[in-house]
Amino acid sequence: GTKFPATFYIEMCKDVFSSKYGNEMIQSNTAQTNLDFGGMEPNVENVYMTHGELDPWSAIGHGVAEGATVISKASHCNDFGSISPSDSSEMRASKERIAELVREWLAYLL
Repeated sequence: GTKFPATFYIEMCKDVFSSKYGNEMIQSNTAQTNLDFGGMEPNVENVYMTHGELDPWSAIGHGVAEGATVISKASHCNDFGSISPSDSSEMRASKERIAELVREWLAYLL
């Protein structure tokens, strides 16, 4: 971004961990990960994608147009926990959908 460019974080990694964690290593590892997992068009099945509306990672993930569910007022990984009385109706619905899908996928395997 314009406020904190990627170079800021690359330099921070080099300072904290080692100079080997520079742009070249990051680019190489990113390219390999994209090859391994299909980049922005992964060839996958049995996937339910969610994003929290407040999740800073949501900008780089698949969006609603690609079928992701966006959960209002939620952040990163909020939907990974058990159903809770404090869950919003959207959060509860998403967690219930996850449980339903996992049951379906497991039943198919058994």
